[in-house]
Amino acid sequence: MTITQKISVVVPAYKSAQTLPTLVQGLEATLTALGHPFEVIIVDDCSPDDTWSVLSQLAQTHQFLKAIRLARNGGQHKAILCGFSRVTGDIVVTMDDDLQNPPSEIPKLIEPLFSGYDLAIGSYINKNHSTFKNLSGAFVDFTQRRIFNLPADFKLTSFRAIKRFIIDNVNKMNNYYPYITSMLLYNTNKYINVEVEHHKRLAGKSNYNLKRSLALTLNLWLNYSNYPLYFVVTLCVLSLFLGLGFAATVVWQALTSETTSGWASLIVTISFFNSLVLLALVVHSVYLSRLANSDSSFFISEKIINQDQPTEDDDQRLQAEDNLTPTTQILSLDNDISWLKDEILRLHNENIKLKKDNLKLKS
Repeated sequence: MTITQKISVVVPAYKSAQTLPTLVQGLEATLTALGHPFEVIIVDDCSPDDTWSVLSQLAQTHQFLKAIRLARNGGQHKAILCGFSRVTGDIVVTMDDDLQNPPSEIPKLIEPLFSGYDLAIGSYINKNHSTFKNLSGAFVDFTQRRIFNLPADFKLTSFRAIKRFIIDNVNKMNNYYPYITSMLLYNTNKYINVEVEHHKRLAGKSNYNLKRSLALTLNLWLNYSNYPLYFVVTLCVLSLFLGLGFAATVVWQALTSETTSGWASLIVTISFFNSLVLLALVVHSVYLSRLANSDSSFFISEKIINQDQPTEDDDQRLQAEDNLTPTTQILSLDNDISWLKDEILRLHNENIKLKKDNLKLKS
């Protein structure tokens, strides 16, 4: 690593009063040895124990430490997002607060980012989670691999190293149910697994349970994939053909045998209109799917600009345009159109005035 870049470490903390002193000490030793400028941001997710008290004391004795406490418990992912909004480093590392992610593995994790990768995710050599957490985590990881077309053997963990531009893009994403790994994978295809150690938990217990795992999986399907839409389309198409087939059967019975008066026409009418409703749902689902996939955004990871182009004024203009929100861009376009209308009206009035002056001269 020949380029000196600042490293930011983001740690979500919950009920971790016992582990934080050791964690901060380990981070200080590892990051100091790297020789890079660094900062550590620990976000207390409104812990009910002494986590904030311990964190406050650590912040007073460690100048590199930024301590943040959330006003209410929002979960690990929202705590990490809070940390992302405060980072100033070029490389951002995320890790857990329970000492299962050893700080000594950080140099190994960030190394691929100097070799062209945008995202490095730790792959545990020996996983030391409980059996239940391993099973629930495997299901969540399987869901993400399907959504993002990841290799079957690709591992997903909370121990990651990320380039800053991805963090900036994640901060611009608006999602009521954020999931950090999915948000990171959405912004780059240049990712890699790095084998790292995974220690046993020395204190406390995992806060994940079956309810949280199921809710997390459901949020992933609903927020980051089109599979629910595909399911609705398939169900509607099957029901449509079943309804049409049933209507045809009723018509055939009415023509070939005696049936109760009005029964066949009633069933056919109901089947016909139900088929129209299902067909409309299919079309609606297809349009929703296209809207969900019509993402025209792009993310720049690197750029090379010759010294003679563009000018500094061009750079400032491009930066200003990049900072415009869609609403601001629309308002800017409206202002341009309004100016153009005023200019056309002015020229029209001048033309009329010139014609009147010519008529006066002729007379």
